[in-house]
Amino acid sequence: MNHLQILSSIPTLAQAAHGAGKLSEHERQLELVPSEKALAALTLGDFSIQQWRHLADAANVSEMLTELQIAGNLRHMVDEGHAAIAELIASHQATGVWAANADQLQRINDMRFVFRVQLEHCSRRELDRAKHKVREFIRQVNAGKTPRNCIVHGQAVTTTSH
Repeated sequence: MNHLQILSSIPTLAQAAHGAGKLSEHERQLELVPSEKALAALTLGDFSIQQWRHLADAANVSEMLTELQIAGNLRHMVDEGHAAIAELIASHQATGVWAANADQLQRINDMRFVFRVQLEHCSRRELDRAKHKVREFIRQVNAGKTPRNCIVHGQAVTTTSH
């Protein structure tokens, strides 16, 4: 390999190293804040469909990270969070009211705990892969390939169990 070839590979190596790196605190917070605010709004009774989407997004990315074996042993907590999020939308669709009981709040909070742990341990590349898998899943759902355990509301999707 000549010097020009070595120099031309530096950006590629830098990109690979960046992707393999852990998320910074700032990057983790960017991922966590939407679901954190959504949970706070739900607790305060000031919840909306957009906040439901933030919770569903966090649960979906967390689920995909467990499939990448990042806190895979905590998958049951993610599944329970998904179920609570599904219960929220089902209740809202039936009553027109956003309300969560203590058990649902705890299961959502537990899912968010797993998500926080995952973000501390995953690489940027792993997070990107998980997000890509979620986008692909939603694209397939929007194309009419909806599994039985999915709840779709607008562009947001959550699952009830696996």
